[in-house]
Amino acid sequence: MPGARILVVEDEAIVARDLRMTLERLGYDVAATVATGGDALDAVESHRPELVLMDISLRGPMDGVEAAAIIRERHQIPVVYLTAHADESTLQRAKITEPFGYVLKPFDERELHTAIQMAAHKHRLEQELRNSRQWLATTLRSIGDAVVATSADGRVLLMNPIAEELTGWSESEAAGRPLDEVFQIVNERTRSPVDSPVARVLAEGMIVGLANHTLLIARDGVERPIDDSAAPIRDDDQTLLGVVLVFRDVSERRRLQRALEERARELEEAHRRKDEFLAMLAHELRNPLAPIRTGLELLSGDEHADIVTTMREQVAHVARLVDDLLDVSRITRGRIELRRQPVELKTVVARAAEMAQPLFDERRHKLELALPQEAVVLDADPVRLTQVFSNLLNNAAKFSPEGSRVRLAAERVGDPPQPPLIKGGCQADEPRLSQGRRQADESAFGGGVDGAVVVRVQDEGIGIAADWLPHVFDLFSQADYSLERSQGGLGIGLTLVQNLVQMHGGTVEARSDGPGRGSEFVVTLPVAHRPQTPLAEPATPAHSPSPPAGPRRILVVDDNTASARMSELLLQSVWGHEVARAHSGLEAIEVAQSFRPEVVLLDIGLPGMNGYEVAERLRQLSGFDDVLLVALTGYGDEEDRLAARQAGFDHYLVKPVSIDALGAVLDGAAG
Repeated sequence: MPGARILVVEDEAIVARDLRMTLERLGYDVAATVATGGDALDAVESHRPELVLMDISLRGPMDGVEAAAIIRERHQIPVVYLTAHADESTLQRAKITEPFGYVLKPFDERELHTAIQMAAHKHRLEQELRNSRQWLATTLRSIGDAVVATSADGRVLLMNPIAEELTGWSESEAAGRPLDEVFQIVNERTRSPVDSPVARVLAEGMIVGLANHTLLIARDGVERPIDDSAAPIRDDDQTLLGVVLVFRDVSERRRLQRALEERARELEEAHRRKDEFLAMLAHELRNPLAPIRTGLELLSGDEHADIVTTMREQVAHVARLVDDLLDVSRITRGRIELRRQPVELKTVVARAAEMAQPLFDERRHKLELALPQEAVVLDADPVRLTQVFSNLLNNAAKFSPEGSRVRLAAERVGDPPQPPLIKGGCQADEPRLSQGRRQADESAFGGGVDGAVVVRVQDEGIGIAADWLPHVFDLFSQADYSLERSQGGLGIGLTLVQNLVQMHGGTVEARSDGPGRGSEFVVTLPVAHRPQTPLAEPATPAHSPSPPAGPRRILVVDDNTASARMSELLLQSVWGHEVARAHSGLEAIEVAQSFRPEVVLLDIGLPGMNGYEVAERLRQLSGFDDVLLVALTGYGDEEDRLAARQAGFDHYLVKPVSIDALGAVLDGAAG
């Protein structure tokens, strides 16, 4: 510490003079020499020395010990005591001030120099330590994680503010306590205590982390999910001095993780439903197109009336699917417009029943109607409202076993429905009506609503599971997309029903006691005052009844009766083959064993047992190794073709199949 400024506090003038001379010879700068404690305090303020040589025994009211204590507290300047002798109590007082050294009188030059150098070195180390502590404290305060340091026996030494906040303990309260009192953790699922990572570090001497699903219970009982790690603190000899524990609140991370997982599941489900819908769309459009194409190629034959009738049915089916898709598109974009007019409920229901009758006849269902005797007049678009009830009747027929009873019943109630807000663009339809249009409607109905009518469509069908009820009106939703499903449809009919009913100011609700216990759809619509204008009669397009279903034995297996019938006409009446038909997987197995076909034209999407399973069963039967199995289906994806090859099919034809393609397969088999 050569060149350092030193303050000399000595009440013996001769000693003070000798000290000055000695210090200056050693290269030090003597800032001042004073004789009392008070003067020493003033000199420190004015001269700012780097070290003080302080005599313990000073004359006056303040001795050297008192002066040194004040200097130490106020200025952090190192003090070296000068003493010849002192009583025990004075020495004890001197120790309390933590002096940086003692110089005994009389002293020689070397001792003085050594004492000053040692004091300077000690002061420098203390200053570095204080700076390090300050840096550490600042770092701990600014770090985003909670930090707790413990001693080698697991007691808390320090905590940063984040640790104080999360545990509910202040550093002063926690200091010296066992960590387990301050850092209480349990398993999130079992609620059982979790071993402290600090205990593991002390036992194993290595860095450890918490297991997942750990909760920190704060002093006030608040629980937070955390993760953490603990690391040992060692000296240069690798002796374990303590542990530093770092932990953080992961509540927000957990929330975001759950949200991301839920979003991922939703996207995955949406992606799955989109893929399934596209595959089903292709299948449902190809199925009716198959008999249409066959019929067109057979128009030159003698069965024109039968063929044309079948074609008309299938064209109507395709048109209905396309219309439904277009309606959904218009509704979701808010571009559909209702052509409202006075119409009687009985008229609408009669037309809907007529539209659904072919399906009821095909499945041998019985439709029961129970309508009010008095006229129930609705402010409605007769075409759209007919579409609502025909969809519900078709839905009931499709999902009920053959020979079931379907009931449509209506009753007047006093209060009009309270429809919810329509999703998507539909709620904007009503404001699009012009003022003149509104006035015309109100004039026709005498200006108001006269209660409501509740229409219930009940069936004895497959029912709806409780967890599926909230989704029955969702676009493209169907409870079963498996290959065994035979009812057709794109999962948009009920979406149209809901939107059209809501656009009429009504509500629709699905009810069911569960799978196998039937379903009920309840439509509530506002009833208008008796109109002053004539009631509307919905247009009734001509309906064509379904046609009846003539040297190789060919089995045609298709749940679409029209498609099977057209194939039979082609194969039997035109090409002269002997043909048998089956419309389900189990029926195909039974007919095949009695008919012993040489060729099987087999659909994939069949009720009861899909085409892949039928093919595998046929290959297992005795004598069926050489039978030609031809997949004739509306599914055209590569994975479907691969599944067909694995199931034992020889050929894979996608509907609609041309006569040439089918003929080539049969000619190849004959060769």
